Amino acid sequence: MPESFDLRTLKEQSWNLMRTARVLPLRMTALLLILTLGLNLIGTVAGRLMPAASVNGLPMAFSFFDVLIVLISAVLNAGFLLYCLRLRRGESLPYDSLFDAFPFAGKVVLLDVLMWSLVGLGLSLFILPGVVMLFSYSMALFHLVDDPEINVLEALRRSRAEMRGHKWQLLGLYVSFWPLLLGEFAVFSVCQFALGPVLPDTAAGDILYILISGILLALVEIFLTPYLRLSQAGFYEQVKQPAPEAPAQDL
Repeated sequence: MPESFDLRTLKEQSWNLMRTARVLPLRMTALLLILTLGLNLIGTVAGRLMPAASVNGLPMAFSFFDVLIVLISAVLNAGFLLYCLRLRRGESLPYDSLFDAFPFAGKVVLLDVLMWSLVGLGLSLFILPGVVMLFSYSMALFHLVDDPEINVLEALRRSRAEMRGHKWQLLGLYVSFWPLLLGEFAVFSVCQFALGPVLPDTAAGDILYILISGILLALVEIFLTPYLRLSQAGFYEQVKQPAPEAPAQDL
């Protein structure tokens, strides 16, 4: 039978950590958001300034910087997950711990590509299988940052095994964040459909859009990101199964 646990207690623990940690999660989140905003600005400026070389209509300079930014952001987010996981274990962490996932950045990127490819395949066939895969592999990145020595397939396998019987509980955790998630969606919609169309299609307009939308989204994400990630880390700690022990060797 799946183990049950109190999501309210899990969230209360996360909220307490947000107020009492040595390096407050709100400040670490601010650093993450500033770096992400800076990367987006660099990508936007580079996309405007680089020559308009293209293949089959795809602007290669913009595509290269766009992909590079997505990959760097993925590794930074993995570092933030590792920070949250260690914080829940009572460790005292400096600001540069945000970059602790870069030594195994290749695995982080490969895991993201493989996981989202599987989820995308499931969504393209039938929506429900894709949603099930998304929840099944939701703890894979936690496994990778927790034990970087394992390979990507092992991280996916462990997540799938542990989430068997816990998907509804994780959904309940996400639903409990609905006010903040709804606020984030509302800000994103305003930026996308109200702000974007009124700004000029120039480099200055793009930069202005990124700055305004980034600041507005940060007003929600500064609370949502650490609160949700610390709660996810607590969820991982409770569903995590011990790694299989190596067979004993005869002397």
